[in-house]
Amino acid sequence: MDTNPENTAGVKTVYLLFHTHQLPDDEEDSKLIGVYAARADAESAQARARTKPGFKEHDDGFMIDEYEVGKDHWEEGFRTISAN
Repeated sequence: MDTNPENTAGVKTVYLLFHTHQLPDDEEDSKLIGVYAARADAESAQARARTKPGFKEHDDGFMIDEYEVGKDHWEEGFRTISAN
């Protein structure tokens, strides 16, 4: 745990705005649109993005995730499984 007061002061939570949609070959196209200090800021960014080409045709692909700063959010390892 980080005990440096300079690193623990201020923002404790951030909000990530993502957009994901299916490509014709059934793969997903995911974009991190931005990271915001307040949910309202992420919602405002989502409203702006909804007016842009591509996003307006895939309006249902937006997601806002809340993340605690200074914390591991993926604690397990991973394995790649080949389709072959």
